[in-house]
Amino acid sequence: MKKTTLIFAIIHSFAYVFAQTNYVNQYVLTSGGNFLSPGNKVKLGVVNGNNLTYIDSVSGDFSNVVKIQQRGRHAHAIAHIGRASGNDLLVWYDLDTYARLDSIQTSGVQAVATNEQRIVIAKGYGALGHYVDIHDANTLEKLASIPEIENECTDVAIRGNKAYVSHSLKGKKDACAPYGCFSDSVGYLSILDLNTNSLVNTINLGTKGAGIKGLIVDEPLDLLQHVYFSNGKDSLFELAGNTVIHNVPFTTVLAVTSQYIFGLKNTVPKLSAMKINKLNNQEETPLLTLNSADFSYGLSAKYDTINHRYLVLKPNYTSEGWLLRFTASQQPDSIKVGQATTAIAIDYRIGTIASHISTNENRQASVYPNPFKDILQLRSNGQFETWEIKDMLANRMAEGVFNGMEETIHTEELPKGFYLLVLKSDAESVTHKIVKE
Repeated sequence: MKKTTLIFAIIHSFAYVFAQTNYVNQYVLTSGGNFLSPGNKVKLGVVNGNNLTYIDSVSGDFSNVVKIQQRGRHAHAIAHIGRASGNDLLVWYDLDTYARLDSIQTSGVQAVATNEQRIVIAKGYGALGHYVDIHDANTLEKLASIPEIENECTDVAIRGNKAYVSHSLKGKKDACAPYGCFSDSVGYLSILDLNTNSLVNTINLGTKGAGIKGLIVDEPLDLLQHVYFSNGKDSLFELAGNTVIHNVPFTTVLAVTSQYIFGLKNTVPKLSAMKINKLNNQEETPLLTLNSADFSYGLSAKYDTINHRYLVLKPNYTSEGWLLRFTASQQPDSIKVGQATTAIAIDYRIGTIASHISTNENRQASVYPNPFKDILQLRSNGQFETWEIKDMLANRMAEGVFNGMEETIHTEELPKGFYLLVLKSDAESVTHKIVKE
């Protein structure tokens, strides 16, 4: 009797703990970026429930990517800030406190993939240097480039200790010829070893593999690496070693689970939710259909596998756009988002948000990265007029004037060590301790 009571108590205890588990469920998106607007900024926003709050803005012309980097029960957002000058940024944010953490300078970013050890940046039009860079996920230091990949990249995904990079050979000029654009003619899939940061193999996918989007890598019970993608062309199935290539035509593949492939089928003038049973390769019907004429410029979408919702961005480049959320059978609800909202990611994990969102107007200043090397970035809400850097003996090492809300300080000549950054206005003075490494 006592043993039965004890077992019941243990089961009850586990049930109680499970019931008390908190989950973070928020969507992260980037808005802004319109070459028509001088002094343009890219904004990072967070959607909680039906509420959208923008937590930061950075000078930039467009954004192609926002990714979630898991850190146990914590998570970081990586936001791409594209610039017409080619000096792109990837900026890190803490998704508990919404603080800006760090950034790296890069160029031509088309896609980013990350795990707890590595960050792989795949580049395309506007890339300076090599098309693929590998960084340490903790220090952000660049570890290697992959010179063997000589074509513009379209996507990247990580599975285990391998990275899968899609890239395409350019052919004829397409409809955007005034901008120097070329259509993709032949596609390739390159596999990288992230232990050695080197190229393992490149698979020629031919014309049906050109312009890959929605690259997803899955490893089911057969222990083969199954790669799913879509490009609006005829279907492709190919086996190369232990890598199986699946192309789902006319579809943006959004998620792959043990049983289903979820996506959006774009057959103008219809945009249909898609769900394919992997066991019999049959598409389930009927599913919700929207008017695809409403999505005239690209298609940025995700599938929320926890809440079973399709998330589709309907960007507008002259006014506000919309985030549509719908299931396979229910009409969408919508949240108004900022102008030119083009990238979205899902943050779903066990945990709680450590602090409420606070906009930049409520923060005095942010200083990053800290520790820093040769560049220090300052951002304020405009209340400071001057800045100066002092050593620990109060000797002035550098000084300057704020020319706006953001300031870049070049610190190449500063020796390594501890310093004080003093921000001043007529009404106040704020001091930050900073470290050059």
